[in-house]
Amino acid sequence: MRHTRNGLIVTGLATSLLLTGCFGDEPDPKETLNAFLENWSAEQYEEMYAKLDEATKQDVTQDEYIERMTTLYEQMQASTLQLEAVYPEDTEEDAPEDGVYTVPLSVEVSTPIGELAFEEDISLTLEEQEEGDQWVVNWQDTLVYPSLSEGGGFELASIQPTRGEIFDRNGNGLAVNGKVLEIGSVPGRIEDREDFVSEFSEVTGVSHETIESRLDQTWVTDEAFVPIHFAPASQTDWAQEELAEGIPGASYREIDGREYPYGESAAHLTGYIRDITAEQLEEFKDKGYGPNDKLGQTGLERAYEERLRGKSGGVLYTTNGEEREEAILETEAEDGEDITLTIDMDLQQEISDEIADDSGTATAIHPTNGQVLALVSKPAFDPNLASVGFTQRQREDMDTEDDPQLNRFAQTYSPGSTFKLLTAAMGLEAGTLDPNETMDIDGKSWQPEGSDWGGYEVTRVNDYGEPIDLRKALVYSDNIYFAQQALNLGEEEFTNRANEFGFGEDLPIPLFHTSSLTAEGSMTNDIQLADSGYGQGQIQMNPLHLGLTFTTLVNEGNMIKPVLELDEESGMWKEGLMTPEHAELLQQDLVDVLEDSKGTAKAAAVEGVRIAGKTGTAELKATKDKPGQEHGWFVALEANDDPELLVVMMIDDVSDKGGSGYVVDKVASILESNLR
Repeated sequence: MRHTRNGLIVTGLATSLLLTGCFGDEPDPKETLNAFLENWSAEQYEEMYAKLDEATKQDVTQDEYIERMTTLYEQMQASTLQLEAVYPEDTEEDAPEDGVYTVPLSVEVSTPIGELAFEEDISLTLEEQEEGDQWVVNWQDTLVYPSLSEGGGFELASIQPTRGEIFDRNGNGLAVNGKVLEIGSVPGRIEDREDFVSEFSEVTGVSHETIESRLDQTWVTDEAFVPIHFAPASQTDWAQEELAEGIPGASYREIDGREYPYGESAAHLTGYIRDITAEQLEEFKDKGYGPNDKLGQTGLERAYEERLRGKSGGVLYTTNGEEREEAILETEAEDGEDITLTIDMDLQQEISDEIADDSGTATAIHPTNGQVLALVSKPAFDPNLASVGFTQRQREDMDTEDDPQLNRFAQTYSPGSTFKLLTAAMGLEAGTLDPNETMDIDGKSWQPEGSDWGGYEVTRVNDYGEPIDLRKALVYSDNIYFAQQALNLGEEEFTNRANEFGFGEDLPIPLFHTSSLTAEGSMTNDIQLADSGYGQGQIQMNPLHLGLTFTTLVNEGNMIKPVLELDEESGMWKEGLMTPEHAELLQQDLVDVLEDSKGTAKAAAVEGVRIAGKTGTAELKATKDKPGQEHGWFVALEANDDPELLVVMMIDDVSDKGGSGYVVDKVASILESNLR
């Protein structure tokens, strides 16, 4: 295939330049026809015009011919063109009669609604010219389409599919087809334009310039409704009281649109649709999108765009230049697919409320079937406003350091001490970690004896003055213990086993960034390896991926596959990451993180429920000597028979809030209400 200058793609030209030379000393009409079809397929309309007969040239100038051909194919929205002259196999049948040569011409044109195929005879005549007799083409517009009338054209009427909707596991609509408010003005009712523009801008946040430009459009009349802005249907009372009743000339009306009933609580999950941009139209035009279409911009609206949108249909008409004449191609629209998620919006809302005004993220998973129950990112935005377009004021309000438009559950972060589960599992499997062997280290800081670490040391929060084994190291969250275990593994073993847990791989569901061990692809030195053992260094993990690694504790050492759609089958993503015995051992050690009196997460214990958990604090330092911002983590997993809930939560900047203990308290409330 090749693109021609106006975007038409030629998929095949079946005329053969070899089928010439059977007319003796006379000019060969096939040579002219083949060259003409070559020009036509390449949109070389000037060269086509040169090969037309004098009668045609008397009726239409070269410029008129070029403009008409260009216009006709633009009206059809043609994307590909295939031409084939069907030459007879019998040379006697192929001979011209009385200076006229006629053969069938097969034409196929691809349009956004399907293939338009037809066959029409094309004729050439032998015409006397200064350089001698020449074959020329008898042009008729019917060669573009047989029923095209003189001076007529085409009209492509699009039939848009109904966009599919998104639901949670209980049938609650997350992204549904509903109503939005079109807010604007009836100019004839404006009493004072300057006052109107000022008051309308004050109430809606739309700039003066935008309002003026809308009112100054050429089609505007005193009685016309002039759309200026949009708002969610939930703001009808506001539109009535503040606009229609408060500002002379202001008005509104309901139109069909996309609604997001849960607003900010599911904003980053659903994302939103909005008018397609010029840049996006260029990217998606071959998929049947037009300038008035909507396109998923973020979240699942974007990830599932093709399934949700469906397939456009339409009718291609011939026209007489003023009205439709004949429908020559018709395709039914195929409505988009409804998608039901595994998300539980009651739990999603509860977690969102618990994070409240903090900046952070959380996910909840069913640990034995992989169904994702909640994906929360805070702060958030209102997708209903995003879908209709933020005003300048709304954009300014969101231009904050916390960035409400950042999808935090999709990002990767330093996991801190929550990563110690993986270091323990990798050491147990490699045989470099004996769970009963103790380490006796004095003080809160350490570096290997005889190392070249200079002044750098690994530090821990507490020195309990006793030898540390695996259980105590997890209960106390001892950094020094896990730094030593990483060094015992060595970089190659550490990296290979971490990769078995899915590092460097995309999660098998959309939206999420990929977890990574290093920024450069390998450890720079033993210090980085030691720091990685307790989740610092350059390790970056997605919160959902982190939660999935904890599912190994209740799946005999296998990691569950995440499932986001309710009708999708569950299964394992990674198998054999640890033996069932090691999984059981680590599960009990992490239960002690909540049940031991010195455990870092004892505040999350729920009476009568066995819960395994791990806290983590990831310190983000600009330099070694200066304190950095701390991210607080807590992963909690129901460890009873038939567990149903695993929660991962991360809160930004907990330095002045009690560290990871601040996160433990939030997750404790969720566990209490859902596991009792």
